[in-house]
Amino acid sequence: MSAKVFHIPLITVTKIFRLHSIVQRTPKPNDDASIDHPSVKIYHSADEMFADPSIDIIVITTTPDTHFSFAKSALEAGKHVLVEKPFAPTSSEAQTLIDISAKTGKLICVYQNRRWDTDFLTVQKLLADDKLGRVVEFETHFDRYKPVRPET
Repeated sequence: MSAKVFHIPLITVTKIFRLHSIVQRTPKPNDDASIDHPSVKIYHSADEMFADPSIDIIVITTTPDTHFSFAKSALEAGKHVLVEKPFAPTSSEAQTLIDISAKTGKLICVYQNRRWDTDFLTVQKLLADDKLGRVVEFETHFDRYKPVRPET
């Protein structure tokens, strides 16, 4: 969902970027990247993509349990990396990725799209204008509209 809703649309409208490839291990009839994006290369494993020397940056939108290993592999393959949240399971693993980034000279960044949402910007402005007093916790959430009732 993240790739389709956030990353691919942003990449395709940003003139300095070109959507080069997508990893989709198991296409489905109603979810097939080769049909949605016929001009891009489709890989069936991340390792295949990491090995491609024509790729400069990799956007990791996989399940959180793969973020560390994929980001590490991408950095070690000489790619810049943008990782969906959560960045890494532990601060130690996050530091490892930062260290590899420094060693390889490749950038690594956590995708922080919510930082530009109106709720976050409003709270940021209220804090800057000293309108709230001492804030000890800020909770926000993003509700995705799903027209179909979840199965139980």
